[in-house]
Formats: sequence, C-alpha cells, structure tokens
Amino acid sequence: MSKRFWFVVFAVLVAASMVLTACQPTPAPTQAPQQEETQAPEVTEAPTEAPTEVPPTPTPEPHFGAWVDEVVVSTFDQEQAIPRLKAGDVDIYADTLVDPDTFKEVKDNPDLDAAVAVTGKSVDIHVNPTEFQEGFNPFTDQKIREALHWLLNREYAAKEIHGGLAYPKYTALSVNLPEYVNIVDTMKALESKYHYNPELGKQVIAERMEAMGATLNDEGKWVKDGEPVVIHFIIRQELWKNKEIGDMFSDALEEAGFTVDRMYKVRDEASPIVFGSDPTEGVWNLYIGGWGSEGLARDESWAWGFFYTNLGLGVPLWQAYDVPEEGYVPAEKLWNGEFDTVEERTELMRKAAEFFTAWNTHMFVVELPGFQPYRKGISVAYDLASGVGSSDLWPYTLRWEDKVGGTVKFASKGLFVDPWNPVDGSNWAYDMAIQAATNDKGAFLDPYTGLARPQRIEKAEVIVQNGTPVTKTYDWVDLQFVDKVEVPGDAWVDWDAENQKWITAEEAGITEAKMKSVVYYPADMFDTITWQD
Repeated sequence: MSKRFWFVVFAVLVAASMVLTACQPTPAPTQAPQQEETQAPEVTEAPTEAPTEVPPTPTPEPHFGAWVDEVVVSTFDQEQAIPRLKAGDVDIYADTLVDPDTFKEVKDNPDLDAAVAVTGKSVDIHVNPTEFQEGFNPFTDQKIREALHWLLNREYAAKEIHGGLAYPKYTALSVNLPEYVNIVDTMKALESKYHYNPELGKQVIAERMEAMGATLNDEGKWVKDGEPVVIHFIIRQELWKNKEIGDMFSDALEEAGFTVDRMYKVRDEASPIVFGSDPTEGVWNLYIGGWGSEGLARDESWAWGFFYTNLGLGVPLWQAYDVPEEGYVPAEKLWNGEFDTVEERTELMRKAAEFFTAWNTHMFVVELPGFQPYRKGISVAYDLASGVGSSDLWPYTLRWEDKVGGTVKFASKGLFVDPWNPVDGSNWAYDMAIQAATNDKGAFLDPYTGLARPQRIEKAEVIVQNGTPVTKTYDWVDLQFVDKVEVPGDAWVDWDAENQKWITAEEAGITEAKMKSVVYYPADMFDTITWQD
C-alpha cells in the first residue's frame, strides 16, 4: 500500500578574448601656422593601484540532518488536494492521484507541479476462500473463484473508468517491470485465458453452484437451503475509482445469479474487517482495495508467497490460507531463494503464476501510474514506482529550493489506519510514509534502478556457495564464492511458538547454507548520530 537521486552533468564553456590592434594610414603633412614656441609640460607617471586580491571561495560545509525545521502532517481525501494546494493550505499531497483531468489541471497551474510515478500502484479484489461458521460461502470452491476472472472486464476498467491511464493486470506481477518480461509468454497466455468472457464465467459458476446444492429461483437468483446466496462486497469508495470498478463487478455478479450486498466503506472502516477479523465469521466475501510499492522491484519472486500464502502477513485472513503443495512449494522456494540456477527460478515463476492465477484468492484488476502534486518551490526526490509518499527518500531530500529550514505542510489521505507496532505493524502506505521520517535504514533503493545504495551501511560482505546465481553491481558489496558456507550451531533458525523459544541450527540439524552476509556499520555511528531514546 504506498519512496528519489538526481545526477546532473554541467558543461563549462571557456571563451578566450582576443585583442585586436588596428593601424591607421599617416595623412600627408601640411604647413602649420607659426606660433611662439612653448615648453611642453613635464610628464608625470600616473600612480598604479595595487591589484585587489580575490579571496578564495570557501569550501561549503557538508549538510547534516533535515533540510527543513519541521514537517506538519495533515490528512484529507483526494478531492480536497488540488483546491488546498492552490490556496497554500498545504505544500505537498503525498497520496497518489490517478485522474487524467486532475493531472492536466496541475500541469496547467503555474504554482503547482507533480511527481509522476510510472508504475507501482495496483487495484485488486480479495476473495475470502474460507468456510463460514454460519451460512454458505461459494468462494470456498476454487472453480468458482477462477470463474470470477471471466466476469471481470479489466479492459473497460483501464480504458473507460481510468480514462486510458491504467493497464489491465491479471497476475501479481507488475506489467512494467522485469519479472513480467522474463516470463512474458506465460503472462500473455494467462491474459488470453482469463480475458473477459462473462458467458463462460456464468457457465462455470452455474455448474459448480448446482454441484454444491444451489438452485436458481424464478428471479434468476441463486438459493441454497432456502436462503439467497448473498455476496458481501466491501468496496473502498475513496480509493482510485474503486467504487466504479466495484459497482461494475457487482453488476456482473448479479447477472451471474448472486445477490450482492454492496458495502461502501473507507479505509478506516474496511481495514478492521478485512485484516483484523476472523474471515470465517462470514462478514465479507469480497473486498476491493489497492497496493503500493516502496520502490522499483527488480525481484518480484516474493509476490506469490506474499499475496497467496500464510507467508505473507500475520493477519487472520492470510493465516487462514490453505494452499495445496502444488502451489505452496514453488511459492515457498521462491520466497526462500531455494533454487540452483536462473533457469530453475524461471520455471518456478511460471508454475507459481499459472497456479495462483487460477487459485484466485487475490484477483488483480489494473495497474496504475499516477502523480503526487506539490507547490512549486518544493524540492523532493521521488521513486519512479512509488512516487513521494511511499519512498524512504522524501525525509532526506524534502526542502525549499531557495532556503534551508522552514516548515513544509505535508498531507496525505490517512494516518494510523492500523497500529504502528514495530514488529508486523501497519503496512498501509499512509502510515509508512510518516514512519519513514521517524526511523533510518541501512540502505535505500535507487529511485531509477531499484538497486540498493548504502545509507547507514558502510560496506557488506556476501559469501555465496559456488554455483549459486548471484551477481553484484556496486563496489560497496564484496561478493565472494566459496565451496561451503557453514552455519554456527547456536544460530537461530526458527521459532517454537508452542514452547516460546528459539530453535537453533544444531537443534534443527542445519549445518550449511547457500549464503552468508556480513554488514558493517561505521564504528562511530553511535557517537556521530543523534538517536531517539
């Protein structure tokens, strides 16, 4: 759910001045009138002024700390962003806007500018696959979940609802990043297979609903055990035109025979239900929300484990995911980097893409470029994928162009959506944006390449078993290959929740690993940096 370096090359042109001397022709002599001879005045030499010595340009002192004195944070919905920026109530709105007319309004205004992200935001529909304690949930059936793809008109959502400023998205992989391109043949095959086909979707749903004992009544609605089959659909109405997409998909579900309860909510109302409650209570079946990126993702092999398995989040919904080995094994191997060659990794990515798109507990809809507007005079680094708010760079680069110090009025759509626990706390983009200004990181992602660049880290050693497909780009990393990477017996490798204790490598029978990393921080870090208590 929601973080910027520029390199400028200057060319200096040196011009040499030339002194031109002109010679005039001597005129013919003429007779001067005779006059009394006078003595020429004595010529005296004009005094010369000693040259003024130009003092050397002082070397500027390096700047430490923030460029501004304070950042004042406020929250309000997107509809107020441009009017309040125009009025000077705020200086930057760090939530992503996607409306093309609003973008034109910003570019046409002499007082406003925008950070433009080319990718990084996506809309998806969470499908609750659990068996309810009371009542019937049709989405326990994998074939019905798969059939939802054919009811969803992604092209209409991208071209009409989002005015052509979105891309249809069928899987967890970003359509503009390398992982998608690496298996583009598989991606295109999945897009073709799950392209909008409502008749096929209704056919599959009818077959499976009848197999589970449901019938269509005279009004064309599904009934089971004498009760209508109701789909409780939580629709985030304040986010990225999700209300329009949610209504479109609700119409398609109703045409397929379901009764739809459209539960319009904002983030603070939806989050406790979707992420905090027991999914088996049957409060909801579908939820349309969104995800943001913290930066350009060069590696998305984590996506299958994160979105579709209990590896992803420690919330009740994720922990209720029960994935067959056919899907879980490739997702877990990719999550843990358990592959020996690039080819093996690619094959795991293909298997995971095919399995989880059909498994469909997260149905992606569109991927969004977007923009985050601010007043001219503000300077801030931003990421090509995450923009300003979702990047870790903004607290270090936010400043006024013409001065050091001052106050910046920073606004977003929400704050404290979920608890700010230091372990497994809120991962909402709105919360993480402000958290970025209250903590520090060892490394940042380059806003243009997605490669890690050191922030607090001085250097790192990465020791890898021979044959493991690992390369490096920057010299702050020392990459070494060895025959064997030994694991100390007292190293912690897992947690025993039942007995509330760490499991050591010796207890787990682990003696070797594929990789070892050693990170070095500056020796004077705790002396030269002011840390919070």
